[in-house]
Amino acid sequence: MSRKFVLIVFALTLNTVLLAQELSEHLFKDRILIILVDDITNPYFKKQKEELIKNLPGMKERKIITYIATPKGYKKGLKDSGPWHNSTELYEIYSADNRGFEIILIGLDGGVKKRETEVFKIDDIFNLIDGMPMRRAEIRNRQN
Repeated sequence: MSRKFVLIVFALTLNTVLLAQELSEHLFKDRILIILVDDITNPYFKKQKEELIKNLPGMKERKIITYIATPKGYKKGLKDSGPWHNSTELYEIYSADNRGFEIILIGLDGGVKKRETEVFKIDDIFNLIDGMPMRRAEIRNRQN
């Protein structure tokens, strides 16, 4: 095997391991919203991002972490600044089809709770989460 081939395989494997480690850090701590978008100029993406940014306190209260994934890479968070990772793994793992836009809610247990191909209204996100058993337990524990 050529040295170049070995380096390429190593780089691809490292990206996969780093992504899996990054996502596993959230297990039983955070809920994850993954926004899959073909391009960050997509109008659905812009509306979704605006909807989420307007409601950051509610997202923080519900322990929601956001990832944006494109066919070219991914980033954590909604800010325009911040590093993009060159890995396409997140997009490839969760993209059902090349729909251009999709948002996926992943629960504390790591399971996919909802997939939407249109802008996911923040009230719908919050109502869905607030109806989940772990969230209801969080609310009860906070009240005691």
